[in-house]
Amino acid sequence: MVDSSLASKKLASPGKSRWERARTRLSKAMGLLLLLIAGMTQSNWELHYDAFATLLYALGLVFVAIACTGRIWCSFYLSGRKDSILTTEGPYSLSRNPLYFCSALGVIGIGLCTETLFYPLLFGLIFAIYYPGIIRREGIRLRELFGDAYVAYVRETPAFFPSFRRFSEPRQWQANPVLFRRHIINDTVFVFLAALLELIEGLREAGFIPHLLHVW
Repeated sequence: MVDSSLASKKLASPGKSRWERARTRLSKAMGLLLLLIAGMTQSNWELHYDAFATLLYALGLVFVAIACTGRIWCSFYLSGRKDSILTTEGPYSLSRNPLYFCSALGVIGIGLCTETLFYPLLFGLIFAIYYPGIIRREGIRLRELFGDAYVAYVRETPAFFPSFRRFSEPRQWQANPVLFRRHIINDTVFVFLAALLELIEGLREAGFIPHLLHVW
């Protein structure tokens, strides 16, 4: 259920801190650089085992679709509530960090769309190194905000990988439609990244940009 009354100041999502904005900009810059390098890479699977390359690409699109769907689902539950109310239902009953889990799927999916095994492993490794610290810091902040309620939530809900053991979903849910609309573009970013990757690969195959690497 979407209720326009949640546009009130009480449930308005606070702005990002300076550190969060800097981290977001850095992540985007690194992501675009890696995407450009990946687009300039020739897949050896495509050259020698085209059917397997096609399978990798199709699997990548499946990962991207799941990631975008999951991110939209998370945003619906958070829109207008972040840092105001501890959300423990829907995707947040499966995992304390379902948005990051879906992002990990999206990152791996983009890697698979290169039709290689090298890039999904590389992207997954970078994610595994970069994000655990962010997740820990957010956990500390949420504990300061919500105290014992968050401590109980931590005891019952896995930190990252989803578990349906305690899945719960309300019959109705209130969300801020303005914030939810704004989040949709960010939530579907992996679709646009997959399209951009294909564009870069097309330019490479047409000879407009060079082959930088050959990997499996």
